[in-house]
Amino acid sequence: MSRRLSVSLLPTLLPPQAAGTALVIDVLRATTTATTFLELGAAAVMFAPDIATAHAARQSVGENVRLAGERGGVRVEGFDLGNSPLDAAAQDWTGHTVVMNTTNGTGAAHLAARHAERVLLACLRNAPAAAARALESDGDISIICAGTDGQVSLDDCFTAGVLVGEFLRLGEFLPNDSAQMTLALLDRWPGPLAALEASRHGQRLLHLGDTRADLADLARDVAFCAELGVSDCVPELREQVADGLVFR
Repeated sequence: MSRRLSVSLLPTLLPPQAAGTALVIDVLRATTTATTFLELGAAAVMFAPDIATAHAARQSVGENVRLAGERGGVRVEGFDLGNSPLDAAAQDWTGHTVVMNTTNGTGAAHLAARHAERVLLACLRNAPAAAARALESDGDISIICAGTDGQVSLDDCFTAGVLVGEFLRLGEFLPNDSAQMTLALLDRWPGPLAALEASRHGQRLLHLGDTRADLADLARDVAFCAELGVSDCVPELREQVADGLVFR
């Protein structure tokens, strides 16, 4: 029997009856960055619901805690890192817990956790692995796009289309209309990098360095996030601690 495969173009469009496995996408950049932290040895990545909770986690979680996150693409004041996967890739995170709070992605994950039995973080870098991991469980599958500032985003929708293509290749599914729409995006763009660079959020990252020299490296994040299928790391929600979602 075919399983339902749904895409929500924004977290607020997630059907109330959604269950089974949810894959959360914030390709530029929270889910890419979280995947990179875990790939490089982090013991866990915690998605905090807000900045205050992230700061409190530094005290409650214990030693070797680092805070990472952004507002409008720029590092949150008082945090150790922004939301750059390239910054994450530059260090060894073995034994560290990274607490993240971002403009779009962490909130989307919290909403997914209230609706789904199982929550995974997906991006282009781990898309084939994320689809395969999701298929380890029975039930319907929901793909949730974080969007950008409450608006539907090309970057997340293109990534959702890549995941939809993987699921249709691997199994029998009944895709909803949004899933079919995102799949059609794969024919519109010659590849992931072109789609991410054309997106509004991609354009923001590409041009932040034009006004601030210390943000010039953010343009390189776009190309890093556009790499397809280069990681087997799939963050999965394992527990909730002090209002935070703990992925390992």
